[in-house]
Amino acid sequence: MRISIDAVKEKEFRGTLIVLLFLINTSALGAGYFFMEDPSGKSLGFSLAYIQFSPFTDYFWPGWILFLTIGIYGLMCFLLIVFRHRYYPLYMMLLGVILIGWISIQIIMVRDFNLLHAMCIAIGFIFCITGKIIIQ
Repeated sequence: MRISIDAVKEKEFRGTLIVLLFLINTSALGAGYFFMEDPSGKSLGFSLAYIQFSPFTDYFWPGWILFLTIGIYGLMCFLLIVFRHRYYPLYMMLLGVILIGWISIQIIMVRDFNLLHAMCIAIGFIFCITGKIIIQ
């Protein structure tokens, strides 16, 4: 089944993506930066015990990965949407997959699931579904 959208709907989808991207990007860039700046996690209220089952001894590398994969790539996606790059829906779908993967791996490593995880997974699915709808 093929879904078609008109210019008005695409504008609405783009607006939603921009708002969600802003939330995800500011969180990823901020948290990533602070985890790299203070690898103990204390500045963000995290204990090293939270990552005791992960392969990491502190938050530096998770912060670096978060900063680059979600933060910087998300910023690139934000610019692609704003400037209406032809392939922005594909980039958004990829960001959705990356976000879902990141959170899924995090849940496995920290052995915890909370509302923030659920919201990020939902946003990842929104990125994927919205990108797919716009492409068609």
